[in-house]
Amino acid sequence: MTTQCIAIFCSAATSQVPAPSPSLDGEVVGWISGYIPPDHIDTLFVWQVCVSEKARGRGLARRLITAVLARNVCADVTRIQSTITKDNGASWALFGSIAERLDTDLTRKAHFRRDDHFDGQHDTEFLVTIGPFEREALTIRSAA
Repeated sequence: MTTQCIAIFCSAATSQVPAPSPSLDGEVVGWISGYIPPDHIDTLFVWQVCVSEKARGRGLARRLITAVLARNVCADVTRIQSTITKDNGASWALFGSIAERLDTDLTRKAHFRRDDHFDGQHDTEFLVTIGPFEREALTIRSAA
């Protein structure tokens, strides 16, 4: 990721949603970045979710997203969005499990196309939308 990309993201992300980084044996094993787009205050856009290899398979990424959604800054959020490439099985599984736990739909559409946006150098990114969901589903489903 370029410095320019990070600068653009930070300037656009006026409602950033920081989250504490979970640790295992004193080492950070998870991290999430996302923001609430100013023109879509009902949406949490998850930019990145990272989980260390040693902590994978424990539901940590889902718990990170759920913890962010439970914060006051996300009180109006009823949708989650992210972009995912077709071959990213882990992300599809993650966002699919979140949609299932929230008892709502997951839709996808090509957003940044390989040839149109990446000059053939990067796979198409699909815009994934989860929701709308009921806020009450966060507490009911996250305990399950």
